[in-house]
Amino acid sequence: MDMRIEGVDAFARDIDETDRVAPELFKQRVNRAGMILVDAMKLRCPVDTSRLRKSLTHLVAVVNRCLIIGAAGTNVEYAPHTEFGARPHVIEARDARALYWKGADGEHRFARKVNHPGVKVGTVSAPRMLPSSGVARKMMPWMRPAFEAVKDKITATLNGAADELLGKMAGKRGRR
Repeated sequence: MDMRIEGVDAFARDIDETDRVAPELFKQRVNRAGMILVDAMKLRCPVDTSRLRKSLTHLVAVVNRCLIIGAAGTNVEYAPHTEFGARPHVIEARDARALYWKGADGEHRFARKVNHPGVKVGTVSAPRMLPSSGVARKMMPWMRPAFEAVKDKITATLNGAADELLGKMAGKRGRR
């Protein structure tokens, strides 16, 4: 009995082509997923001066052509406090001789240091955290809800890369 397997060489070439194309395709999709998440975070981000919203960004890293990592976030030091609240702490003037803020009564205030009472999530913010309008806002999570709002879209975007890759392979196989 003679047995012959055909198409092994073509299949091996397809695997090599997939190995060449897949990392860039998945990198593009992870990048797109990062943009989707950043857009959602910007919609939910608390805004006073827009510094936090403008700082939101994402990055994509490729490790050894087989591990693609995406991350979204900010480098603004007070971002965790807007998401998770803050413990009571002391704020001291560093580069200036005094801290300055406009009080709830409209008066200008100066101090070398202040005792910040902390902010619990869902409570009215402390004077330092008041928006420029002078109206108190609640400290509410916004990063995690942003992810929850778009996780299905992100999943579909990433799954689409696998579907596209498999479709390309199937299309090549069908042309032979």
